[in-house]
Amino acid sequence: MSGKPLILDNLTSVIASSTSGTFSSSDTNLVSPTGQFKINGGACIPQNAAYTLSTNVYGGTATIPITSQNTFTVDFNVNWNSQSNKAPTAAAIQINRGVAHLLDTKSFIDENQIAGQAVNPHFWSPPAQGYHNVCTVNGNSANAQVCQATLNIDCSAHSWVTTCAMTAPYNLKAPALAASAYSWAAQGSSLGVDKGYPSADDLRAACDHFVAAGLTLVGGTCLDVANALNTAAPLPATYAHLSNNGQQIVVLPRTDPQRRDHMAIVADALNALFGTPNNANNPANPAGQQGCTVNYVGPSQPGECAFKAYTITQIFDQVFWVLVLTTGSYTTVATP
Repeated sequence: MSGKPLILDNLTSVIASSTSGTFSSSDTNLVSPTGQFKINGGACIPQNAAYTLSTNVYGGTATIPITSQNTFTVDFNVNWNSQSNKAPTAAAIQINRGVAHLLDTKSFIDENQIAGQAVNPHFWSPPAQGYHNVCTVNGNSANAQVCQATLNIDCSAHSWVTTCAMTAPYNLKAPALAASAYSWAAQGSSLGVDKGYPSADDLRAACDHFVAAGLTLVGGTCLDVANALNTAAPLPATYAHLSNNGQQIVVLPRTDPQRRDHMAIVADALNALFGTPNNANNPANPAGQQGCTVNYVGPSQPGECAFKAYTITQIFDQVFWVLVLTTGSYTTVATP
């Protein structure tokens, strides 16, 4: 397909099947995949007016005729083929988007534990598989980037943004804020996190998505929540926040410094958004709310409010972190 990248995957086979037989192929170069496949190794196959092309990994098929002794070159366009019939709920999608706003990914790649040794390609796949676009993001042309028009899709959820140009997926601003910028980021401060905390605009955007998921506000609007949290001064006993509806968010950070700092940022922000800053009991919370929103050893009640981190062995059979709110869930698998 014009303008789309080749799939560079040495685990993929392309199959041509018909009443005359079934013939398969692997990439012509399994060491450095080219995205080109020679059916039957390039040897002849029987003529048939209806060969069906398919793959063992990707979805989609195409029918082509082989009716003469010629060499045929075909562009075969496919989609990822998932065997699952499950899909996230509308609320879970909103929670996912809200959580994504809580990490300034553009700045976090320069956080002191990462020190610029990472990139933010916006794709959850290895570069060798070839999923990339060459396009302009914030004036810079680069490989492995989601194009600006795609980044800006989330802008429609935040009509209050006057000029919306996402710096990365779900990243309205990238001010490179350290934990010291916010009084509610005590955990990140104790770890020395020097970049990656969300901007006030992204805190408001996260609140927008949580409200869209069905969660409720206490004492104001999402603008009030963001304004209340946009300070290095101690927070008052009462401020506008989201209600946790008497539930907790189970967070299992890794001891790996980069993952640990990532989760410290997100956990700090979640506790602050839900009115329980710095893992602490807020006596101003409505009756029935937990003493802390983030639970580091859950799902016990009321759970453990103090920050804890785990080795991959300790949580090998568990997800990296799971949010369980009243209207949905968000899950990310921990990879070594």
